[in-house]
Amino acid sequence: MDNDLGCPQVKKSKFDNNPLEEFRVKEAPATAFYFPNYLTQDEHDALLQNVYDSPKPRWKQMSNRRLQNWGGYPHPKGMVSEDLPKWLSDECEKLLKSEVTEGKKPNHVLVNEYEPGQGLLPHLDGPLFYPVICTINLGGPALLQFYKEQNLDKSVGGLLLEPRSLVVLKDSLYTEFHHGIEATRADVMMNVWNLGSTTFKDEKIEIVERNSTRVSLTIRHVPKVLNVKLVGGRFVNLMFERASVENDFGVRLFSAIIPAFLPLMHIWLTVKFVWPEHVLEIDKNDCS
Repeated sequence: MDNDLGCPQVKKSKFDNNPLEEFRVKEAPATAFYFPNYLTQDEHDALLQNVYDSPKPRWKQMSNRRLQNWGGYPHPKGMVSEDLPKWLSDECEKLLKSEVTEGKKPNHVLVNEYEPGQGLLPHLDGPLFYPVICTINLGGPALLQFYKEQNLDKSVGGLLLEPRSLVVLKDSLYTEFHHGIEATRADVMMNVWNLGSTTFKDEKIEIVERNSTRVSLTIRHVPKVLNVKLVGGRFVNLMFERASVENDFGVRLFSAIIPAFLPLMHIWLTVKFVWPEHVLEIDKNDCS
């Protein structure tokens, strides 16, 4: 029998009644879980297809990658939320049922796309999120490295993130250790905490090359949400669905134009209801 994480059920240890313990990365500081076969190949391909089928205005070009922001824009005064599309809400529900989110339903997703050689500076995700981060990995591999606050130039260890895998970070590994991805086309396999759980566990390997585009889905729970919601995104998604099955020029034109205005509408709502003195900008270092 498989559990909700898509992995075989394991016999519980007499020392621990938590079935997730089988996937704990014991070499890492508290706490990391790594699920190497979280997705089937078909599930992986379907998720990747949904990412690239998203409306083009959803993409935001950053200096080191591009991303999609789903669910709203977190802020200390609260998040103006939006409904997640079904393909993302299904993943959030799956994680909730698996108990890795500690009973907190994820309501925010960042989709990051990295071309070979692109990376991410060491950073903390911060206090706006519940301190559990779940990342689903698609496309190519990458080494997620961790750093202590006192020395952000020297990694203390890392986790190899392979396609179809899920990694969960919590406790001090989330709150105290910075994490980042080196801008390189080949990751050196030194002090890789989860190497024994990867496809390279039986090999003596020194490097893992990054030859493919990597896409990550960083899934989190934002506790503070305002009682106002942007619903236009859901309406436009329905229009896109209709446009795909009807040869209606008006519908297709509307579907192409309206998404360009949704980010402006969302920012306006955020500024109006959250904080009048600031304009929101996605953190350039967020997230793995």
